[in-house]
Amino acid sequence: MSRIIPLISQDSQAMPSSSHLNLGKMEIRNILGINPGSVNQDRLPIPPLGILYIAAYARKHGYDQWRIVDNDVIENRPVEGFREDIAWADIVALTGTTAQSKQAMQIAALAKKMGKLVVYGGPHATPTWKETLEMSEVDIVARGEGEVTFLELLNALREGRNLYTVDGLAFRDVKGVPVKNKPRHRNFSLDDIPFPARDLVPVEEYGNKPLVRFSTNERYAHLIMTRGCTDKCEFCNTPNNWGGPVARSAENLFAEMMQVYERYGIKNFHFQDDVFTVNQEIVRSLCYMLIEVRLRKQSKIPFEWSCLVRPDQVNYELLCLMKLAGCVQVEMGVESGSEDLLKTARKRYTKIIIKQGVEAAQRAGILVYAFFIVGLPGETMDTWRQTVRFAKELDPDGSVWTVLTPYPGTEIYEKREMFEKQNIMKILNPDWTSWLYKTPVVQVGDLNPDMLLRMRNVANRVVNGPGYKGAYRLEAIEYDKITTKKKIPSKEAM
Repeated sequence: MSRIIPLISQDSQAMPSSSHLNLGKMEIRNILGINPGSVNQDRLPIPPLGILYIAAYARKHGYDQWRIVDNDVIENRPVEGFREDIAWADIVALTGTTAQSKQAMQIAALAKKMGKLVVYGGPHATPTWKETLEMSEVDIVARGEGEVTFLELLNALREGRNLYTVDGLAFRDVKGVPVKNKPRHRNFSLDDIPFPARDLVPVEEYGNKPLVRFSTNERYAHLIMTRGCTDKCEFCNTPNNWGGPVARSAENLFAEMMQVYERYGIKNFHFQDDVFTVNQEIVRSLCYMLIEVRLRKQSKIPFEWSCLVRPDQVNYELLCLMKLAGCVQVEMGVESGSEDLLKTARKRYTKIIIKQGVEAAQRAGILVYAFFIVGLPGETMDTWRQTVRFAKELDPDGSVWTVLTPYPGTEIYEKREMFEKQNIMKILNPDWTSWLYKTPVVQVGDLNPDMLLRMRNVANRVVNGPGYKGAYRLEAIEYDKITTKKKIPSKEAM
């Protein structure tokens, strides 16, 4: 491992207001953004909107020499394959999830070996800033929302200012000890941020295999209307990364949809928000705009779109309006059919509310995809059976089943020691750099990883049908291998 240089001098540590930085004033010409790429080959590539927003915001303020390398769309090049791009850059900015963190750290090591400054941000680096600085060669971690933090970092480096002056950063002090500044508080409107710098990535490589059922097989683009979430579900790290929800205006979002359509000819969209309908006034305003362009006599644009919603934040009237505006599919986080598990996971809604939400969407003519988690703390064979029965009762148009992974930044991860002492859940492999999307890493009560994986696969088979390949192309495993020695029941019989 190459030598890690603390970014704060002895003088600046003693006097945080000092402008002395041991790197001196840094000339910044070229900035390289890297998405390390997915380790799950079954996942469809999703554009790294986070770093595309950061690039757009930095460009707006004069830092316009950018390259973005998205390893999801270049066939997972090896770490050495980044050498040419790293050589071009003055600063290397990494993003990524926990499953991508191992490769991110390997890329950081190569960049440091080549003498580059390395900044790491995103949903993994934010909660693991201390561990990341202790175990990798990353120089700086940008925590939380990155646009303003990264811009202020660039300005501080260019001017030779002390990094203590930039909220949202974490770095090593003169003794090599990880330290963090106070968190950055959002004091700007999302409408003030330029649209993602899509020109920096090959747009044609995304959305070519729709997971949603648009009326055509044309590709789709990803959008974000709302950051943050109203809730703090114990398995989710969104609150830790984003905080409470804040939305863009309908006018701003519609303008981005028009820009994507005019530049790339794309008229299908998927909203990645956790809570798309949290601000129903904005949703209604957007729907009226979309209806107008769908119905106008000349140059009509039949936009179609899908989104994620909470069942307690929709109603039949709103869903009908969304349908008229081109919404073809909603995705709902059901998670479990056990009222006890829903309560302990802090979902803040019941099975009755879930059923009402699903029925309202289907009655409005919108497809419903339901998400389920196998292995929530407290999961048993009985709660799993309740979930499978409830999923069949809901009869969604499709469902996706995953095994719980307690990612850093989630409440479950923070409670891991308590859960282990109480024999509720145990993380069997504490090295999160090796956690993959499809490999269970926990034991929940008496349910070991192999059992949890089989339970997921069986649920997928029973609920979606024997011929269903699903988003993760799971191998179907017979129900009687887990529950009884009887012949596998049909979907209708269970």
